[in-house]
Amino acid sequence: MHFDVLFLLCMLVAGCSSSPRSGDDVVKVKSGETFEVKLESQIATGYRWSLADSLDTRYLELVDKVYKESDADVDGSMDTEIWTFKGLTPGKTAIHLLYNPAWQQEKASDAKTRTVKVEIY
Repeated sequence: MHFDVLFLLCMLVAGCSSSPRSGDDVVKVKSGETFEVKLESQIATGYRWSLADSLDTRYLELVDKVYKESDADVDGSMDTEIWTFKGLTPGKTAIHLLYNPAWQQEKASDAKTRTVKVEIY
């Protein structure tokens, strides 16, 4: 009985700490510093994360984009795309991301989106 409760609690905590797949996030960053946006991904399916809108280059710079495979050796496991941005000058902006088939220009019916609101101070 105690093991079941502990297991459930661990699963809830793990679920709360993972990055949201869709929706809005808020990041506060000091001017000149970098931050990461981690996105679940499965490149083998042909889907990729991309910028849905251009970055406001007055405030942000895309520094790096890395694909990290899951440590789990299980078919269908989710990998991670790690996007690193740098805050340039104080202000507010947003990063709009789209998870879509790489070959498709228009938004697919099953596409995922993610918006990251950024406050640079």
